[in-house]
Amino acid sequence: MAKRVTSDTGAYMSQYDQEVETRLDRLEAAVAALEVKVSELQDHTHTTPAPTDGGDPALAEKFESLITTLNTVPTVTQWLPKVNGEQKIDV
Repeated sequence: MAKRVTSDTGAYMSQYDQEVETRLDRLEAAVAALEVKVSELQDHTHTTPAPTDGGDPALAEKFESLITTLNTVPTVTQWLPKVNGEQKIDV
């Protein structure tokens, strides 16, 4: 005969109840792990400050080229606010 499992309140639990309880326990453990990770991410700080001297000129040129190219793609620009009468990325 199968072992009868009871809940915390003393009520007998069906096989379905036991499966749901197991899944719930796993979900609660996953949520707890995510809460810890979120807390770690919220407490994270960068130790290396961003460069203030303008950085690498070659990288700046690549960035400008990327922005120029993206501004020619209608599926990108349609979601942007208008700058000087046209929708474009303005940085």
